[in-house]
Amino acid sequence: MPSKSSPSTMTPPAFTNITNNPGPPPRARPNPNDAALVQATVQRLNAQVVASTTAVKAKKGKGGHGDASASNGHTLHESGRRLVFSLSPFIQYFTVIDSYVRHELNPAEPDEDADEQKARAYEKEVVKEIERFVPGFGIDMINTGGFIPERKAVCQQLQSGTRGARSDDSDSLNKGLVAMLNRFYGTRPLPGVEHDPSAAIPTTSDLLSLSQKRNRGLSHRLTARLICPVKYPDTEETIDLLLQRKIDIDHTLFFRGMFAPGTLWDPNDPDVGLLDHPVMYSITKHICNGPSTVDKDPGAVGRRTGKSGLAGMTSLGPSGIAYLVTQYRFILASHTWTEKDGNFDYRIFYTNVKEALADTASAAIIAKFNYHVFGAGHSLGKRVAPAPADSNTGPSDFDLLKAARAAKRARVEPDEDAPSEPDYGQQMDNGQMGGGQMVGTTALSEQNFPGINFGATSGAYADFGAGNGYGFDTAYGGGAGYGGGAAFGHGGRY
Repeated sequence: MPSKSSPSTMTPPAFTNITNNPGPPPRARPNPNDAALVQATVQRLNAQVVASTTAVKAKKGKGGHGDASASNGHTLHESGRRLVFSLSPFIQYFTVIDSYVRHELNPAEPDEDADEQKARAYEKEVVKEIERFVPGFGIDMINTGGFIPERKAVCQQLQSGTRGARSDDSDSLNKGLVAMLNRFYGTRPLPGVEHDPSAAIPTTSDLLSLSQKRNRGLSHRLTARLICPVKYPDTEETIDLLLQRKIDIDHTLFFRGMFAPGTLWDPNDPDVGLLDHPVMYSITKHICNGPSTVDKDPGAVGRRTGKSGLAGMTSLGPSGIAYLVTQYRFILASHTWTEKDGNFDYRIFYTNVKEALADTASAAIIAKFNYHVFGAGHSLGKRVAPAPADSNTGPSDFDLLKAARAAKRARVEPDEDAPSEPDYGQQMDNGQMGGGQMVGTTALSEQNFPGINFGATSGAYADFGAGNGYGFDTAYGGGAGYGGGAAFGHGGRY
Protein backbone atom coordinates (compact mmCIF):
# COMPACT_ATOMS: atom_id res chain seq x y z
CA MET A 1 0.00 0.00 0.00
CA PRO A 2 1.23 3.52 -0.64
CA SER A 3 2.74 5.38 2.25
CA LYS A 4 0.47 7.86 4.01
CA SER A 5 3.34 10.05 5.14
CA SER A 6 3.18 12.39 2.14
CA PRO A 7 3.79 16.02 3.14
CA SER A 8 0.54 17.99 3.31
CA THR A 9 2.14 20.77 1.27
CA MET A 10 2.87 18.44 -1.61
CA THR A 11 0.25 18.46 -4.34
CA PRO A 12 0.23 16.25 -7.40
CA PRO A 13 1.14 17.98 -10.65
CA ALA A 14 -1.58 18.53 -13.21
CA PHE A 15 -1.49 16.12 -16.12
CA THR A 16 -1.83 18.60 -18.95
CA ASN A 17 -3.89 17.85 -22.05
CA ILE A 18 -1.61 16.82 -24.91
CA THR A 19 -3.08 19.59 -27.06
CA ASN A 20 -1.12 22.07 -24.97
CA ASN A 21 1.70 19.75 -23.95
CA PRO A 22 3.60 18.09 -26.81
CA GLY A 23 5.87 16.18 -24.45
CA PRO A 24 7.05 15.69 -20.88
CA PRO A 25 8.88 18.63 -19.28
CA PRO A 26 12.64 18.46 -18.68
CA ARG A 27 13.40 16.44 -15.58
CA ALA A 28 16.51 15.20 -13.83
CA ARG A 29 17.96 12.00 -15.22
CA PRO A 30 16.95 8.85 -13.33
CA ASN A 31 19.25 8.00 -10.47
CA PRO A 32 17.85 5.24 -8.24
CA ASN A 33 21.04 5.39 -6.15
CA ASP A 34 20.21 8.92 -4.96
CA ALA A 35 18.29 8.22 -1.75
CA ALA A 36 16.87 11.74 -1.49
CA LEU A 37 15.66 11.71 -5.10
CA VAL A 38 14.09 8.29 -4.68
CA GLN A 39 12.31 9.34 -1.48
CA ALA A 40 10.99 12.53 -3.10
CA THR A 41 9.77 10.54 -6.10
CA VAL A 42 8.00 7.99 -3.92
CA GLN A 43 6.30 10.72 -1.89
CA ARG A 44 5.13 12.50 -5.03
CA LEU A 45 3.80 9.27 -6.55
CA ASN A 46 2.00 8.46 -3.31
CA ALA A 47 0.33 11.87 -3.45
CA GLN A 48 -0.75 11.24 -7.03
CA VAL A 49 -2.22 7.85 -6.12
CA VAL A 50 -4.13 9.36 -3.18
CA ALA A 51 -5.44 12.21 -5.37
CA SER A 52 -6.53 9.77 -8.07
CA THR A 53 -8.26 7.44 -5.60
CA THR A 54 -10.01 10.34 -3.89
CA ALA A 55 -11.27 11.74 -7.20
CA VAL A 56 -12.71 8.36 -8.22
CA LYS A 57 -14.49 7.94 -4.87
CA ALA A 58 -15.89 11.47 -5.07
CA LYS A 59 -17.26 10.85 -8.56
CA LYS A 60 -18.92 7.60 -7.48
CA GLY A 61 -20.36 9.30 -4.43
CA LYS A 62 -22.08 11.86 -6.65
CA GLY A 63 -23.52 9.14 -8.84
CA GLY A 64 -21.24 10.04 -11.72
CA HIS A 65 -19.41 7.67 -13.98
CA GLY A 66 -17.44 7.71 -17.18
CA ASP A 67 -14.83 10.18 -18.26
CA ALA A 68 -13.88 13.58 -17.04
CA SER A 69 -13.75 16.59 -19.29
CA ALA A 70 -10.50 17.59 -20.89
CA SER A 71 -9.88 20.26 -18.28
CA ASN A 72 -10.50 17.93 -15.35
CA GLY A 73 -8.76 14.76 -16.49
CA HIS A 74 -5.66 15.26 -14.36
CA THR A 75 -5.48 12.03 -12.36
CA LEU A 76 -3.75 8.73 -12.98
CA HIS A 77 -7.15 7.08 -13.28
CA GLU A 78 -8.34 9.51 -15.97
CA SER A 79 -5.05 9.09 -17.83
CA GLY A 80 -5.66 5.34 -17.86
CA ARG A 81 -9.10 5.93 -19.38
CA ARG A 82 -7.60 7.83 -22.29
CA LEU A 83 -5.04 5.13 -22.98
CA VAL A 84 -7.64 2.48 -23.86
CA PHE A 85 -7.62 3.67 -27.48
CA SER A 86 -3.88 4.09 -28.03
CA LEU A 87 -2.47 1.14 -26.08
CA SER A 88 -4.87 -1.75 -25.62
CA PRO A 89 -7.92 -2.67 -23.54
CA PHE A 90 -5.98 -5.81 -22.56
CA ILE A 91 -2.70 -4.27 -21.39
CA GLN A 92 -1.39 -5.22 -17.94
CA TYR A 93 0.39 -2.05 -16.83
CA PHE A 94 2.34 -3.36 -13.87
CA THR A 95 3.71 -6.34 -15.79
CA VAL A 96 4.97 -4.09 -18.59
CA ILE A 97 6.22 -1.25 -16.38
CA ASP A 98 7.96 -3.47 -13.83
CA SER A 99 9.77 -5.24 -16.66
CA TYR A 100 10.66 -1.84 -18.14
CA VAL A 101 12.24 -0.71 -14.87
CA ARG A 102 14.24 -3.92 -14.52
CA HIS A 103 15.45 -3.62 -18.11
CA GLU A 104 16.44 0.02 -17.64
CA LEU A 105 18.38 -0.81 -14.48
CA ASN A 106 20.13 -3.69 -16.23
CA PRO A 107 21.65 -2.75 -19.60
CA ALA A 108 21.11 -5.13 -22.49
CA GLU A 109 23.54 -8.01 -22.82
CA PRO A 110 25.45 -8.40 -26.10
CA ASP A 111 23.92 -11.84 -26.65
CA GLU A 112 20.33 -10.76 -25.94
CA ASP A 113 17.95 -12.59 -28.25
CA ALA A 114 15.47 -11.00 -30.63
CA ASP A 115 12.47 -11.61 -28.39
CA GLU A 116 14.14 -9.85 -25.48
CA GLN A 117 15.07 -6.89 -27.68
CA LYS A 118 11.51 -6.71 -28.96
CA ALA A 119 10.17 -6.76 -25.40
CA ARG A 120 12.45 -3.87 -24.42
CA ALA A 121 11.32 -1.85 -27.45
CA TYR A 122 7.63 -2.50 -26.71
CA GLU A 123 8.03 -1.45 -23.07
CA LYS A 124 9.67 1.81 -24.11
CA GLU A 125 6.83 2.57 -26.51
CA VAL A 126 4.26 1.94 -23.77
CA VAL A 127 6.10 4.31 -21.43
CA LYS A 128 6.37 6.91 -24.18
CA GLU A 129 2.61 6.80 -24.74
CA ILE A 130 1.85 7.06 -21.01
CA GLU A 131 4.10 10.11 -20.79
CA ARG A 132 1.74 11.98 -23.07
CA PHE A 133 -0.58 12.16 -20.07
CA VAL A 134 1.76 11.63 -17.12
CA PRO A 135 4.89 13.73 -17.81
CA GLY A 136 8.12 12.19 -16.56
CA PHE A 137 6.45 8.83 -15.93
CA GLY A 138 9.37 6.72 -17.16
CA ILE A 139 11.97 8.51 -15.05
CA ASP A 140 9.72 8.36 -12.00
CA MET A 141 9.24 4.62 -12.42
CA ILE A 142 12.99 4.04 -12.68
CA ASN A 143 13.61 6.18 -9.62
CA THR A 144 11.24 4.04 -7.56
CA GLY A 145 13.92 1.36 -7.76
CA GLY A 146 13.07 -1.28 -5.19
CA PHE A 147 9.84 0.43 -4.07
CA ILE A 148 7.68 -2.11 -5.86
CA PRO A 149 4.45 -1.46 -3.87
CA GLU A 150 4.54 2.21 -4.85
CA ARG A 151 5.17 1.35 -8.49
CA LYS A 152 2.31 -1.15 -8.40
CA ALA A 153 -0.06 1.40 -6.83
CA VAL A 154 0.56 3.83 -9.70
CA CYS A 155 -0.01 1.10 -12.29
CA GLN A 156 -3.19 0.00 -10.54
CA GLN A 157 -4.65 3.48 -11.01
CA LEU A 158 -3.84 3.41 -14.73
CA GLN A 159 -5.25 -0.12 -14.93
CA SER A 160 -8.52 0.81 -13.25
CA GLY A 161 -8.92 3.74 -15.63
CA THR A 162 -8.40 1.65 -18.76
CA ARG A 163 -10.63 -1.12 -17.44
CA GLY A 164 -13.33 1.39 -16.52
CA ALA A 165 -13.25 3.04 -19.95
CA ARG A 166 -13.65 -0.32 -21.67
CA SER A 167 -16.50 -1.28 -19.37
CA ASP A 168 -18.34 2.01 -19.80
CA ASP A 169 -18.05 1.83 -23.60
CA SER A 170 -19.41 -1.72 -23.57
CA ASP A 171 -22.31 -0.69 -21.35
CA SER A 172 -23.20 2.29 -23.53
CA LEU A 173 -23.04 0.25 -26.74
CA ASN A 174 -25.04 -2.61 -25.24
CA LYS A 175 -27.85 -0.19 -24.42
CA GLY A 176 -27.78 1.42 -27.86
CA LEU A 177 -27.47 -1.73 -29.97
CA VAL A 178 -31.20 -2.28 -30.55
CA ALA A 179 -31.67 1.25 -31.88
CA MET A 180 -28.67 0.89 -34.19
CA LEU A 181 -29.79 -2.48 -35.54
CA ASN A 182 -33.38 -1.31 -35.90
CA ARG A 183 -32.24 1.51 -38.14
CA PHE A 184 -30.80 -0.92 -40.67
CA TYR A 185 -32.71 -4.13 -40.02
CA GLY A 186 -36.21 -3.02 -39.03
CA THR A 187 -39.08 -3.99 -41.32
CA ARG A 188 -37.01 -3.62 -44.49
CA PRO A 189 -34.25 -5.67 -46.10
CA LEU A 190 -30.75 -4.38 -45.48
CA PRO A 191 -29.82 -1.70 -48.04
CA GLY A 192 -27.53 -3.07 -50.72
CA VAL A 193 -28.76 -6.66 -50.42
CA GLU A 194 -31.28 -8.28 -52.75
CA HIS A 195 -33.94 -9.70 -50.46
CA ASP A 196 -35.02 -13.31 -50.87
CA PRO A 197 -38.86 -13.25 -50.92
CA SER A 198 -38.92 -16.64 -49.20
CA ALA A 199 -36.85 -15.40 -46.27
CA ALA A 200 -38.44 -13.69 -43.29
CA ILE A 201 -37.65 -10.02 -42.81
CA PRO A 202 -36.75 -9.11 -39.21
CA THR A 203 -39.36 -6.92 -37.56
CA THR A 204 -39.03 -4.38 -34.79
CA SER A 205 -40.48 -6.88 -32.31
CA ASP A 206 -37.78 -9.38 -33.28
CA LEU A 207 -35.12 -6.79 -32.54
CA LEU A 208 -36.51 -5.83 -29.16
CA SER A 209 -35.49 -9.20 -27.76
CA LEU A 210 -31.89 -8.17 -28.41
CA SER A 211 -32.12 -5.64 -25.57
CA GLN A 212 -31.14 -8.56 -23.34
CA LYS A 213 -27.63 -9.77 -24.01
CA ARG A 214 -28.42 -13.42 -23.49
CA ASN A 215 -30.61 -13.28 -26.61
CA ARG A 216 -27.71 -12.25 -28.84
CA GLY A 217 -24.89 -14.19 -30.45
CA LEU A 218 -26.03 -17.60 -31.67
CA SER A 219 -29.34 -17.19 -29.84
CA HIS A 220 -30.72 -14.81 -32.48
CA ARG A 221 -30.65 -15.09 -36.27
CA LEU A 222 -29.71 -11.46 -36.82
CA THR A 223 -26.70 -11.36 -34.51
CA ALA A 224 -25.74 -14.83 -35.73
CA ARG A 225 -25.71 -13.47 -39.29
CA LEU A 226 -23.48 -10.58 -38.26
CA ILE A 227 -20.92 -12.70 -36.38
CA CYS A 228 -20.90 -15.45 -39.01
CA PRO A 229 -17.49 -15.79 -40.72
CA VAL A 230 -17.70 -13.82 -43.96
CA LYS A 231 -16.20 -16.66 -45.99
CA TYR A 232 -19.50 -18.56 -45.75
CA PRO A 233 -22.38 -17.59 -48.09
CA ASP A 234 -24.91 -15.19 -46.59
CA THR A 235 -27.90 -17.54 -46.76
CA GLU A 236 -30.54 -18.86 -44.43
CA GLU A 237 -28.97 -22.31 -44.75
CA THR A 238 -25.68 -20.93 -43.43
CA ILE A 239 -27.42 -19.36 -40.45
CA ASP A 240 -29.16 -22.65 -39.72
CA LEU A 241 -25.80 -24.44 -39.66
CA LEU A 242 -24.36 -21.73 -37.46
CA LEU A 243 -27.19 -21.97 -34.94
CA GLN A 244 -26.73 -25.74 -34.89
CA ARG A 245 -23.05 -25.14 -33.98
CA LYS A 246 -21.91 -26.85 -37.18
CA ILE A 247 -19.76 -23.89 -38.25
CA ASP A 248 -16.69 -22.98 -36.23
CA ILE A 249 -16.11 -19.38 -35.16
CA ASP A 250 -12.74 -18.19 -33.94
CA HIS A 251 -10.50 -15.11 -33.82
CA THR A 252 -8.69 -15.95 -37.08
CA LEU A 253 -11.80 -15.27 -39.19
CA PHE A 254 -13.37 -12.00 -40.29
CA PHE A 255 -17.02 -11.76 -39.28
CA ARG A 256 -19.69 -10.55 -41.70
CA GLY A 257 -20.53 -7.47 -39.66
CA MET A 258 -17.12 -6.05 -40.56
CA PHE A 259 -17.94 -5.89 -44.28
CA ALA A 260 -20.21 -3.82 -46.48
CA PRO A 261 -23.67 -5.34 -47.00
CA GLY A 262 -23.73 -7.68 -49.97
CA THR A 263 -19.96 -8.25 -50.00
CA LEU A 264 -18.98 -11.50 -51.69
CA TRP A 265 -15.90 -12.87 -49.96
CA ASP A 266 -12.87 -13.17 -52.21
CA PRO A 267 -9.87 -14.81 -50.49
CA ASN A 268 -7.64 -13.28 -53.18
CA ASP A 269 -8.85 -9.77 -52.37
CA PRO A 270 -10.01 -9.64 -48.72
CA ASP A 271 -9.83 -5.82 -48.67
CA VAL A 272 -13.07 -5.45 -50.60
CA GLY A 273 -15.79 -4.09 -48.32
CA LEU A 274 -13.65 -4.33 -45.17
CA LEU A 275 -14.82 -2.05 -42.32
CA ASP A 276 -17.65 -0.69 -44.48
CA HIS A 277 -20.69 -1.94 -42.58
CA PRO A 278 -23.22 0.72 -41.49
CA VAL A 279 -23.56 -0.73 -37.99
CA MET A 280 -19.79 -0.49 -37.58
CA TYR A 281 -19.99 3.21 -38.44
CA SER A 282 -22.91 3.68 -36.05
CA ILE A 283 -21.03 2.08 -33.17
CA THR A 284 -18.02 4.29 -33.78
CA LYS A 285 -20.08 7.47 -34.03
CA HIS A 286 -21.99 6.45 -30.88
CA ILE A 287 -18.75 6.38 -28.89
CA CYS A 288 -16.79 9.15 -30.61
CA ASN A 289 -19.48 11.71 -31.47
CA GLY A 290 -22.34 10.83 -29.14
CA PRO A 291 -25.33 8.43 -29.25
CA SER A 292 -27.56 10.89 -31.10
CA THR A 293 -25.25 11.03 -34.14
CA VAL A 294 -25.55 7.43 -35.35
CA ASP A 295 -28.06 8.35 -38.06
CA LYS A 296 -26.66 11.77 -38.92
CA ASP A 297 -24.24 12.98 -41.56
CA PRO A 298 -20.50 12.23 -41.23
CA GLY A 299 -18.88 14.49 -38.66
CA ALA A 300 -22.16 15.50 -37.01
CA VAL A 301 -21.99 16.61 -33.38
CA GLY A 302 -24.54 15.20 -30.98
CA ARG A 303 -26.49 16.69 -28.12
CA ARG A 304 -24.34 14.73 -25.71
CA THR A 305 -20.69 15.35 -26.39
CA GLY A 306 -18.80 12.24 -27.42
CA LYS A 307 -15.17 11.45 -26.82
CA SER A 308 -14.01 13.17 -29.98
CA GLY A 309 -15.61 16.46 -28.94
CA LEU A 310 -14.18 16.30 -25.43
CA ALA A 311 -10.72 15.36 -26.62
CA GLY A 312 -10.44 17.30 -29.88
CA MET A 313 -10.12 13.99 -31.73
CA THR A 314 -10.30 14.21 -35.52
CA SER A 315 -9.25 10.74 -36.67
CA LEU A 316 -8.83 7.11 -35.68
CA GLY A 317 -5.84 4.90 -36.39
CA PRO A 318 -5.19 1.15 -36.17
CA SER A 319 -5.27 0.93 -32.37
CA GLY A 320 -8.50 2.88 -31.99
CA ILE A 321 -10.30 1.11 -34.83
CA ALA A 322 -9.15 -2.31 -33.56
CA TYR A 323 -10.55 -1.41 -30.15
CA LEU A 324 -13.92 -0.43 -31.63
CA VAL A 325 -14.11 -3.54 -33.84
CA THR A 326 -13.43 -5.64 -30.74
CA GLN A 327 -16.21 -3.84 -28.86
CA TYR A 328 -18.50 -4.37 -31.86
CA ARG A 329 -17.86 -8.11 -31.86
CA PHE A 330 -18.42 -8.28 -28.11
CA ILE A 331 -21.79 -6.49 -28.03
CA LEU A 332 -23.09 -8.83 -30.75
CA ALA A 333 -22.26 -11.82 -28.54
CA SER A 334 -24.41 -13.25 -25.75
CA HIS A 335 -21.71 -13.51 -23.08
CA THR A 336 -20.46 -10.99 -20.54
CA TRP A 337 -17.01 -9.50 -20.93
CA THR A 338 -14.25 -12.06 -21.15
CA GLU A 339 -10.97 -12.25 -23.00
CA LYS A 340 -11.83 -15.67 -24.42
CA ASP A 341 -15.19 -17.10 -25.42
CA GLY A 342 -14.80 -20.68 -26.62
CA ASN A 343 -12.44 -20.61 -29.59
CA PHE A 344 -12.70 -16.84 -29.94
CA ASP A 345 -9.84 -15.01 -28.20
CA TYR A 346 -10.58 -11.28 -28.08
CA ARG A 347 -7.00 -10.35 -27.25
CA ILE A 348 -5.62 -12.14 -30.31
CA PHE A 349 -8.45 -10.81 -32.48
CA TYR A 350 -7.65 -7.24 -31.38
CA THR A 351 -3.99 -7.75 -32.22
CA ASN A 352 -4.82 -9.27 -35.61
CA VAL A 353 -7.04 -6.33 -36.57
CA LYS A 354 -4.49 -3.79 -35.36
CA GLU A 355 -1.67 -5.40 -37.33
CA ALA A 356 -3.78 -5.61 -40.49
CA LEU A 357 -4.67 -1.92 -40.24
CA ALA A 358 -1.07 -0.90 -39.53
CA ASP A 359 -0.13 -2.13 -43.00
CA THR A 360 0.23 0.74 -45.46
CA ALA A 361 -2.30 -0.97 -47.74
CA SER A 362 -5.01 -0.09 -45.20
CA ALA A 363 -4.66 3.66 -45.74
CA ALA A 364 -7.65 3.99 -48.06
CA ILE A 365 -9.80 1.85 -45.77
CA ILE A 366 -8.89 3.96 -42.74
CA ALA A 367 -9.43 7.21 -44.65
CA LYS A 368 -12.90 6.15 -45.72
CA PHE A 369 -13.73 4.93 -42.21
CA ASN A 370 -12.64 8.26 -40.72
CA TYR A 371 -14.68 10.17 -43.28
CA HIS A 372 -17.89 8.40 -42.25
CA VAL A 373 -17.19 9.15 -38.59
CA PHE A 374 -15.58 12.60 -38.63
CA GLY A 375 -16.54 14.01 -42.02
CA ALA A 376 -14.30 15.48 -44.70
CA GLY A 377 -12.35 17.57 -42.20
CA HIS A 378 -10.67 14.69 -40.40
CA SER A 379 -6.88 14.72 -40.24
CA LEU A 380 -4.55 12.01 -41.36
CA GLY A 381 -1.48 10.96 -39.42
CA LYS A 382 1.43 8.61 -39.19
CA ARG A 383 1.31 4.86 -39.24
CA VAL A 384 1.08 3.08 -35.92
CA ALA A 385 3.43 0.28 -34.96
CA PRO A 386 1.65 -3.07 -34.70
CA ALA A 387 1.20 -4.98 -31.48
CA PRO A 388 3.38 -8.06 -30.95
CA ALA A 389 2.39 -10.94 -33.21
CA ASP A 390 0.43 -13.68 -31.52
CA SER A 391 1.52 -17.30 -31.40
CA ASN A 392 -1.29 -18.64 -33.56
CA THR A 393 0.41 -20.17 -36.61
CA GLY A 394 -2.59 -21.59 -38.46
CA PRO A 395 -3.93 -20.06 -41.68
CA SER A 396 -6.49 -17.34 -41.13
CA ASP A 397 -8.36 -14.58 -42.92
CA PHE A 398 -5.68 -12.20 -41.67
CA ASP A 399 -3.01 -14.37 -43.32
CA LEU A 400 -5.01 -14.30 -46.55
CA LEU A 401 -5.25 -10.52 -46.34
CA LYS A 402 -1.50 -10.20 -45.87
CA ALA A 403 -0.75 -12.60 -48.73
CA ALA A 404 -3.19 -10.86 -51.09
CA ARG A 405 -1.63 -7.48 -50.36
CA ALA A 406 1.87 -8.85 -50.89
CA ALA A 407 0.77 -10.27 -54.25
CA LYS A 408 -0.62 -6.89 -55.28
CA ARG A 409 2.62 -5.16 -54.37
CA ALA A 410 4.58 -7.72 -56.35
CA ARG A 411 2.45 -7.05 -59.43
CA VAL A 412 2.77 -3.28 -59.10
CA GLU A 413 6.45 -3.23 -58.16
CA PRO A 414 7.99 -6.47 -59.49
CA ASP A 415 11.55 -5.21 -59.11
CA GLU A 416 11.26 -3.80 -55.64
CA ASP A 417 11.05 -5.37 -52.22
CA ALA A 418 7.73 -5.16 -50.45
CA PRO A 419 7.52 -2.44 -47.79
CA SER A 420 8.84 -3.64 -44.46
CA GLU A 421 6.56 -4.07 -41.48
CA PRO A 422 6.55 -1.15 -39.05
CA ASP A 423 8.90 -1.66 -36.14
CA TYR A 424 8.65 -0.82 -32.49
CA GLY A 425 10.70 2.31 -32.97
CA GLN A 426 7.65 4.01 -34.45
CA GLN A 427 5.01 5.80 -32.47
CA MET A 428 2.15 3.89 -30.92
CA ASP A 429 0.01 6.99 -31.16
CA ASN A 430 -3.50 6.63 -32.42
CA GLY A 431 -5.11 9.66 -33.93
CA GLN A 432 -4.65 13.38 -34.23
CA MET A 433 -5.40 15.83 -31.46
CA GLY A 434 -7.06 19.10 -32.31
CA GLY A 435 -7.92 20.50 -35.69
CA GLY A 436 -4.38 20.92 -37.00
CA GLN A 437 -3.11 18.80 -39.85
CA MET A 438 -0.11 16.52 -39.58
CA VAL A 439 3.01 17.39 -41.54
CA GLY A 440 3.17 15.44 -44.77
CA THR A 441 -0.56 14.86 -45.02
CA THR A 442 -3.17 16.43 -47.26
CA ALA A 443 -6.83 17.22 -46.96
CA LEU A 444 -9.15 14.32 -47.64
CA SER A 445 -10.53 14.41 -51.17
CA GLU A 446 -11.03 12.23 -54.21
CA GLN A 447 -7.80 13.68 -55.61
CA ASN A 448 -5.93 11.99 -52.78
CA PHE A 449 -7.77 8.69 -53.14
CA PRO A 450 -8.68 8.20 -56.83
CA GLY A 451 -11.55 5.80 -57.34
CA ILE A 452 -13.11 6.34 -53.93
CA ASN A 453 -16.58 7.79 -53.72
CA PHE A 454 -16.88 9.02 -50.16
CA GLY A 455 -20.65 9.00 -50.45
CA ALA A 456 -23.39 11.55 -50.18
CA THR A 457 -23.71 13.40 -46.90
CA SER A 458 -27.07 11.75 -46.35
CA GLY A 459 -25.29 8.68 -45.03
CA ALA A 460 -25.46 6.02 -47.74
CA TYR A 461 -22.44 3.79 -48.05
CA ALA A 462 -19.41 5.05 -49.95
CA ASP A 463 -18.28 2.91 -52.85
CA PHE A 464 -14.67 1.99 -53.52
CA GLY A 465 -15.50 1.43 -57.17
CA ALA A 466 -14.06 -1.10 -59.61
CA GLY A 467 -10.94 -1.97 -57.72
CA ASN A 468 -9.31 1.45 -58.01
CA GLY A 469 -10.00 2.42 -54.45
CA TYR A 470 -7.26 0.18 -53.06
CA GLY A 471 -4.48 1.45 -55.30
CA PHE A 472 -2.67 2.82 -52.30
CA ASP A 473 0.83 2.72 -53.67
CA THR A 474 -0.11 5.32 -56.27
CA ALA A 475 -3.15 6.96 -54.73
CA TYR A 476 -1.66 7.87 -51.38
CA GLY A 477 1.78 9.23 -51.79
CA GLY A 478 3.68 6.18 -52.97
CA GLY A 479 3.42 4.01 -49.91
CA ALA A 480 3.73 6.59 -47.20
CA GLY A 481 2.66 5.17 -43.86
CA TYR A 482 -0.79 5.77 -42.47
CA GLY A 483 -2.17 4.68 -39.19
CA GLY A 484 -3.50 7.31 -36.96
CA GLY A 485 -0.69 9.67 -36.09
CA ALA A 486 -0.24 11.54 -32.86
CA ALA A 487 -2.07 10.69 -29.68
CA PHE A 488 -5.69 9.72 -30.15
CA GLY A 489 -7.81 12.46 -28.69
CA HIS A 490 -6.70 11.85 -25.18
CA GLY A 491 -7.71 15.21 -23.83
CA GLY A 492 -11.22 14.12 -23.03
CA ARG A 493 -13.11 11.52 -21.15
CA TYR A 494 -11.32 8.23 -21.32
